[in-house]
Amino acid sequence: MKLIVRHILGASALFVLVGCMSGPSSGNTPQEMFEYLIERPVPSAVTDLQGVGDTWQGYQIWLRFRATEEYAAILGTKGYREVPCNDVESNFILPENYDRFSPMWEPVMDTCFEGEILNTWGNGYHVFGFNVVTRDIHFYGTAP
Repeated sequence: MKLIVRHILGASALFVLVGCMSGPSSGNTPQEMFEYLIERPVPSAVTDLQGVGDTWQGYQIWLRFRATEEYAAILGTKGYREVPCNDVESNFILPENYDRFSPMWEPVMDTCFEGEILNTWGNGYHVFGFNVVTRDIHFYGTAP
């Protein structure tokens, strides 16, 4: 009987724990995320930086920012290869309860790049999506 009760209580505790994790866990600011994963310090060519993600035992980060044309052109050359946006668009789907962006996260991308990139937090898979009209840049990065 004790074993059954412990099993039920353990399952309840797990359910409560998972229920509490229904949103992003990172305590890092979007600026810190940018600096750890892309470039330190955040260049003056980058504005309107927003971000969300998880940074426990690896990372899963989504960022959105605007950049000058010159910086955007340089950013795509730092170890990335151009890929069709259709091939990487699934990386830009936010998990439920992660949209902390204003305006809402709705990537529209004309040009995309991906790469395995060494950064301050380790080696990760990163994807950039550029919108040439709005100059919005969407970023997704993950590492185990």
